[in-house]
Amino acid sequence: MTTKLRATNTEKIEMELQQLRADQELILNQVDNAIALFDSSDCLVLFNQKLAQIWGISPEWLETKPKSDLLFAEIVARGYWSSQQREQFQQALQQAKEQQSLSFYFEQSNGICLEVYATIAASGGWLFTFRDVTVYQNSKASLNAEVRRLRFLLGLTERLQNSNCLQEIGQFALSYLVQAMNAAFGDVKVISGEGTKRSAGTISNQVSTQFIASYGEPVAEEMQKLLARGIPYGTGLLWQVVETGKPLFVDDYAKHPNAVPEFRHPGIGQLGIFPIAATNGRIIGVLTLESRNIQKLQATLHQEVLEAACRTLGAAIERAQTQEDLRQVNQQLEYSSQLKSEFLASMSHELRTPLNSILGFSDLLRRQTAG
Repeated sequence: MTTKLRATNTEKIEMELQQLRADQELILNQVDNAIALFDSSDCLVLFNQKLAQIWGISPEWLETKPKSDLLFAEIVARGYWSSQQREQFQQALQQAKEQQSLSFYFEQSNGICLEVYATIAASGGWLFTFRDVTVYQNSKASLNAEVRRLRFLLGLTERLQNSNCLQEIGQFALSYLVQAMNAAFGDVKVISGEGTKRSAGTISNQVSTQFIASYGEPVAEEMQKLLARGIPYGTGLLWQVVETGKPLFVDDYAKHPNAVPEFRHPGIGQLGIFPIAATNGRIIGVLTLESRNIQKLQATLHQEVLEAACRTLGAAIERAQTQEDLRQVNQQLEYSSQLKSEFLASMSHELRTPLNSILGFSDLLRRQTAG
């Protein structure tokens, strides 16, 4: 009777434990975060379906109770983490044992961003919570990019209003655009001359430190020397933009048949050339950006920034040209005024000498007649 009662109690306890595990599993699977609990021997004793889904690992393999090193190695083998990320994470875990907690951030190769929270459980093992923060990070990045974009546009407007230096405006625009577009270099050129005698002279250019580090300063200096000399009419792709008034995107500039020979360099790949127009629609300059991602240059948001930059640069160039025209007109007026003064002074001298003689003879004749 007692043995039968004990067996009944044991069965009841086992059923309650099974129900508890089922309820526990149900609760865990309702959690949006991936959860992994390791015991004091560093074996995986508890996990939810999210942990299996986030890296495409089979639940059956996880049920074999792999150690944390083996789990992390599997994540690296599947290409989600790099070996360096895994080493940094494990080093951080070792250093966090005294504090018994850790917060770590991953940017995985598949674009998923994870925040990892690790705490020491009552059993002495680590409890990991992997939280997908991709949407948050993307929103944060978009917000930061929008703030930078608005600051850039505001800065351009302020410089257009307060600065008469075209180079300063061009350099400010390039500093932002080269960084925002992940470009190796960028430049602003102004068109001068008429017809086939036109040339494109650079007023401002910027080469990224990454490009210089990869290909050396001599390469960058040669490029800048060519830009300083100017691009004659018909050389390179920029004249197509000047003639059509439309942006031009090139996937591989180094291999393009119309590329400027001095710029056929493996470090120069995807290129965007944008027209800078005057208020009357005439193309008076071009903005050139080399980008690691041509789709980024063509993205709607970046197109708006580029168009705004080109409008501001167009206004700055036109104002500078107007000021130069006024300076030349004033210079010509001053020269004409100087010539007039010199002419009058010369004529006054030339006339005064014979007139004095005439007046003298007239006075002599008048006296003789009177006498």
